[in-house]
Amino acid sequence: MTTEDAVLASEPVELKRVTTEMDESEDRLRLVGEIESGEPMVFWLTQRLLKRMLPHLFSWLQPSSSASRASPVPDYHTDAIQAFAQQAAVAQLPHQAPVLAHPQDSRLLVDAIDITRTPDIIALTFKSGEKKAALLLAQQPLRQWLAILHEQCRTAEWSMDVWPEWIVDSKPGTTRQVRATMH
Repeated sequence: MTTEDAVLASEPVELKRVTTEMDESEDRLRLVGEIESGEPMVFWLTQRLLKRMLPHLFSWLQPSSSASRASPVPDYHTDAIQAFAQQAAVAQLPHQAPVLAHPQDSRLLVDAIDITRTPDIIALTFKSGEKKAALLLAQQPLRQWLAILHEQCRTAEWSMDVWPEWIVDSKPGTTRQVRATMH
C-alpha cells in the first residue's frame, strides 16, 4: 500500500513524527509527518486554521474553571503552574533529525482538523479533502509541539494574540518585564 492509498483509506494514517517549519514564500506552516512505513507526508497549515486549533489544545492542557474551583490551588497560580510545566517539557525536548520530504511527495493543504480528546491523549486529524492523517499527542509532546509552533509563528511575525502568557513566558532564558510600583 502506498502512502497515497493509505491516506485515502477510511481511517487516517498515524503520523509517528512531525517536523514543523515556517515557509516564508508560502506564508504557511509546513508539517512534514512520518508514517509507520517511514514515508513522509507534507501538510500545509494556514494561520487562520492554526488560530482556530490552538484554543482547543490550550484548553486540554488547562484545568476547566469548574475543576479549578474544586482544586486547592488558587486561580492566580494557574499561569505559573502552566509555565513551569511548559518549561519542563521544553527542557526535555530531544534533539532529533527532521523528517525530510522528497520533491515528488504530495503537498496537502489542510482544510479541516478534527480534534478528539481523552484524559491522556489528544488526537489531531488533519484533513485535505478525502485525505487524512492523525497526530496523537500526550501532554508533554503536545507542550513540546506548542513551543515549536509558538517559535515558528513568532519567526513568521504572525499575530501572537492567541498565545497564553504561560507559553510566551515559558521560553527558557527569557524574562518578562513587570510594571509595578513598590512603596
